[in-house]
This record gives sequence, structure tokens and C-alpha cells, in this order.
Amino acid sequence: MTQVPENFVFPTMGLNLLITNWFCSDSSMRIIPPSLLSRNNLKPFTQKDLFLKMKKLMKLIETAAKREGCWKSKTELSGNVER
Repeated sequence: MTQVPENFVFPTMGLNLLITNWFCSDSSMRIIPPSLLSRNNLKPFTQKDLFLKMKKLMKLIETAAKREGCWKSKTELSGNVER
């Protein structure tokens, strides 16, 4: 897996797909999950800006889910993916 290819562009996606894609790698493109990226991994400014917006939104989702008691930590999820 690589960070991101030189010409990487985030695909257009809705909220459900963003949440799923945030934690899952793209094996077809051999890219790590966006949650493991940093802004410095991205080349075009538009992708850096979009990444920061996605990161802020995911932080809000995580905060709300923790408040509702439905967010599991990485250690709780180790090896157990609920579908």
C-alpha cells in the first residue's frame, strides 16, 4: 500500500460512503485509508482542502457517536468488524 499516487483525487461520495471509506483502504488503487493520511500526503491544494473538510466532519461524527455511546475504539474493533 502507498500513501497516495501523484495524481490522486478523492471521489465524490455521500456521508455513508465517507464514513466507510475513511477507515478502509482502497485495495484496487493500493491506497491506505484516508484516516491514516496527513495533509502533506496530498499534492493539489484542492485535495488538501477537501481532506481537511472530511477530517473535520469525521471528528464531528466521532464526537456525536461517542456521546451517544455507539462509537467503538480501535482496540474494541481489533479483528471484529460488525456488518
